[in-house]
Amino acid sequence: MKVLNRKLERNMILIGSIWQLLSGLATIFIYATYIKTKGVGLGDISQVDITSIQLLLDNVYIVTTTIGFLFMAMGLVNLYIYKKTKNNVVEKGKGIWLIVCSLISYFFMDIVSAILFMVSGVIMLSKNKAILKINNGLVN
Repeated sequence: MKVLNRKLERNMILIGSIWQLLSGLATIFIYATYIKTKGVGLGDISQVDITSIQLLLDNVYIVTTTIGFLFMAMGLVNLYIYKKTKNNVVEKGKGIWLIVCSLISYFFMDIVSAILFMVSGVIMLSKNKAILKINNGLVN
């Protein structure tokens, strides 16, 4: 029986998950903190305008930290997938999950994760098809 190694997919998933974890941490602790501390830097505006701008910035801060936590959660799930991916086994649902992660990353303009997860998802799905053919005796 032939062994189809999934080392390439696992390495790409590992790199992508580490990238997502670092990106999430940077989004929360650098970018969101910058938004929160920068606040309103204009001196000659009324108190009402300052209050409304501060409320807007608070909402932007909440959205930014939510996106950062989303990246970190996806990174942790992908680390779990990295650990559970095995050679010569049809991995049901993992390829689709990676493609969904790729689309989410593309939506948030995280191009590195989008490319890594799209390529690893497509490779995983194609190897699933090859493993099925080998297991069914269609390929020697």
